[in-house]
Amino acid sequence: LLYDDVEAKYLSLQNKKKKRKKKRRRKRLTTLFTVIILLVLYFMSDFSKVKYLEVKGNRFYSEEKILSIADLSYESRYAVLPKIYLKWKLEKDQLIESVEIHKTWDGAITIDVKEKTIIGYYIEDGKNYALIDDGTSKEITSSDLSIIVDYPLIDGFSKEERINLAKSFSQEEEVDETIIHMISEMKHLMMNIW
Repeated sequence: LLYDDVEAKYLSLQNKKKKRKKKRRRKRLTTLFTVIILLVLYFMSDFSKVKYLEVKGNRFYSEEKILSIADLSYESRYAVLPKIYLKWKLEKDQLIESVEIHKTWDGAITIDVKEKTIIGYYIEDGKNYALIDDGTSKEITSSDLSIIVDYPLIDGFSKEERINLAKSFSQEEEVDETIIHMISEMKHLMMNIW
């Protein structure tokens, strides 16, 4: 058999290419495996948890209630909480008008809430309802009954009259909520003129 130098070099080059491919594949798998292990360790550690929670601008809902609506706690994993998702969850609530969420790299989340203005509350069919400035109503749960007493009782108004009452509070110059808190009761008086 004749030994061909060119063929030997070709085979040697092919073997080197195969070895390089194996090394690259091994490096990729090692890197991927390392990244996966680091991510798992990170998410299992306390470093991935929220370190600081703050709620601003809330008047009706307590800080705890807003955090429960957003499903946030100090056990929540910071990295898997996109701001858009938290904003969407909070803005689904009928009493929340808008939300701004600020996240920092050190695990802090600040929620700036703008609630709709509550004009007062009324009782219908044995249930308590909050009258919102846009004319809609929201049933008040038993957990929020202690908060609603700070608002005026609306009594004797029909549904249409309540809507008009709410709209009158939100006209050009919106009535400040501190003024609303000074009102204890709004009664509809029927006057008979003969």
